[in-house]
Amino acid sequence: MGLFMYDTPISDTDWNSADYSKVVNGAAVAGDNKAGYNAVVDNISQILPTWGNIGDAVPQEQKTQPFAQAKCINDRYDFELDINELKKYADKDNVIEFFATTVNYDRYGMEQDNKPKCFVAGKDAPSIYCAYNTDGEMSSVITLLADTALVEGGMLNILGTGTDAYIENFRTEQKITYNFKADMTGKYKMTVYYAANINSGGGSASFNINGTSFDHTFAQTGSWSTYVYEDLGEVELQAGENTLVITDKEIPNTYLINIKNIVFEKVN
Repeated sequence: MGLFMYDTPISDTDWNSADYSKVVNGAAVAGDNKAGYNAVVDNISQILPTWGNIGDAVPQEQKTQPFAQAKCINDRYDFELDINELKKYADKDNVIEFFATTVNYDRYGMEQDNKPKCFVAGKDAPSIYCAYNTDGEMSSVITLLADTALVEGGMLNILGTGTDAYIENFRTEQKITYNFKADMTGKYKMTVYYAANINSGGGSASFNINGTSFDHTFAQTGSWSTYVYEDLGEVELQAGENTLVITDKEIPNTYLINIKNIVFEKVN
């Protein structure tokens, strides 16, 4: 049994229709809906392009290869998959699409009338159960503390440690950089916990996340010790490494803002 990945939808055919196939001598053959069954078979042939007569068979080296093959253990097919490898195939909603087939792949299309004897649709199609271990829970909330940032320029400074840490003296031509990891690709709500003195703070900052930039204006909060949460909207993060760079856009007073933390919360 092999798992095959596809990047784009193959067709609008519902592979799970019980009318498409029935079991005869242990193989899935056409059910009452012949057109539906043929559509399913055509879909398979697009992914495994070896359908046809012996003379039309695709050479072995040109066949679409499964990204994983199963081992049969106690009459059960088991796949061992790397979660980090699977993440590469996730779409913007963190969905991974693939299908499993029991086609005799090595000889498929190489023998006379060698049609696919596999269950891909109907009540007798195999169920796939997933059990996974990510070496810890996949977090949907990412909190960047001030003492994990890299600060560059002038008097820009980090005071304190852990949740008590904050970045101060944010002025012109200075830069704050966070390098961090996300467990899942997708959209995240971004929030900044900041303070801006009523007489010497406030202004606009530029944010760059993995090459995508936007600006945001921060109001004065009253004092340098009065912190509030500011919603910056939704941003896109990728599974694995991410980089956030913050620079000044416009500082009408002496300083911009103090920052205690930045939070990214996965949008479902």
